[in-house]
Amino acid sequence: MNYFAIAGYRINTLARGIILDDLGYTQRALLDYEKVLDLNPKIFQRVNSSKSEGYHERGIILARLAEKLVHRAEKEAIPKETTLASYFCDASIEASVERTRAYREAKNLYDEAIKDYRQAIRYNTNLEDVKYAKAFRDRGYIYSRLGDSQEALEDFEQAIYIKKTYAPAYFARGCVRADNGDYEDAIQDFTKAISYGKGEDQERLVAITQDSNPDFDRAEAYFHRGLVHAKLDQYKKAVDDYSKALKKYRLPRIKAAKYHYARANAFYEQRI
Repeated sequence: MNYFAIAGYRINTLARGIILDDLGYTQRALLDYEKVLDLNPKIFQRVNSSKSEGYHERGIILARLAEKLVHRAEKEAIPKETTLASYFCDASIEASVERTRAYREAKNLYDEAIKDYRQAIRYNTNLEDVKYAKAFRDRGYIYSRLGDSQEALEDFEQAIYIKKTYAPAYFARGCVRADNGDYEDAIQDFTKAISYGKGEDQERLVAITQDSNPDFDRAEAYFHRGLVHAKLDQYKKAVDDYSKALKKYRLPRIKAAKYHYARANAFYEQRI
């Protein structure tokens, strides 16, 4: 196979991954992204008009591949019955998961993604652009997964400073605050995410440029605010939040089951 044929194969594989991603075939898409990264890690710079976008998109893919490994590790390390009502945003990874081989591989990918986000921030000349805010938010998410909540909060706050109405950053900061037991401030963040979450991150344009906090929408902000209300024994408010998430949005079956489970727990606690 000559040079041009190899280059064409790489670009076509990347394009196929993007199409599969947009159609919802996430796992198959990630396989294509993995092939492309193995063949030529610099391809994202070649197919983008700016260095910043190239680094950002590669960082997103590296982080998603890391998440795939972490989910594999969670299945090995965490009993199924403990995972249903856990935080969807997973502000940090459990210690039992960190001891797995899959997590060690994921950690390397997370570290590479952080380097890419650093470069994406460095090369973005439009410092008021939402993509600049997203790079901070995306990097902060990885810091939160790695247990560095201080670095995560600083990145989320920088994203909010750049774009005051950027709902995903409020949502992500709320997750870390809730994970740290800072419940009142977490409720404020989820409330702002609900207020500002007008759907700007829900359009399926090109999958790898989407917001990388998986499936961000107002339903998730309602759900997580409900979880925090439950932590504060405010079960009526928790039920209200779960009900709004269930009634207002069309949810995947797994997510809907999780919401129903949490609401059932809150109903039960109200009756004790």
